[in-house]
Amino acid sequence: MKGTNRWVTVAVGTVLVAAVVASVVALAGCSGSSTGATVIKRTAPGFSGHLLDGTPVSTSDYQGKPLVLNFMATWFGPCMAEAPEIDQFYRENKNRVGFLAIAVNDTEDALKSVLGEKGWVFPVMFDGDSAADAYGVTAIPTTVVIDTEGHIVKRTVGGTTAADLSLVIDGLTR
Repeated sequence: MKGTNRWVTVAVGTVLVAAVVASVVALAGCSGSSTGATVIKRTAPGFSGHLLDGTPVSTSDYQGKPLVLNFMATWFGPCMAEAPEIDQFYRENKNRVGFLAIAVNDTEDALKSVLGEKGWVFPVMFDGDSAADAYGVTAIPTTVVIDTEGHIVKRTVGGTTAADLSLVIDGLTR
């Protein structure tokens, strides 16, 4: 009987270790470090909403132009660490690419306060939870690049940089 109990203990221990490893892997996208980019080629879901200033916005507003979507929140440190890069990318590329930050589970007051305090000018769609659901966003920050034909061509979970986004856009606009 002692031998059986030992094997049960080993089996339970193995299952617990596997569960911990699976949890760490699943949460890696929430750590703020980039988990890498995934290249895909599927049609991007459409959505609509409102910018912080009340202007209506929709994916159809960007037809024929590459579009970068950045799913973010002011309450999550890795998103705020990435935001200066996002702002730099937007300022340098706003005439050649569509860009939309999509606030996930955030408040309008927090968004306005942080954007104003930091001087960031990129457009933000408030209450973007349904858009995040449509794009299967389970961790933030997540950045999605859509080509001129409306196909998702790149998805990055974790932080990105202005240089990385510019390289992708350069490849689409040649």
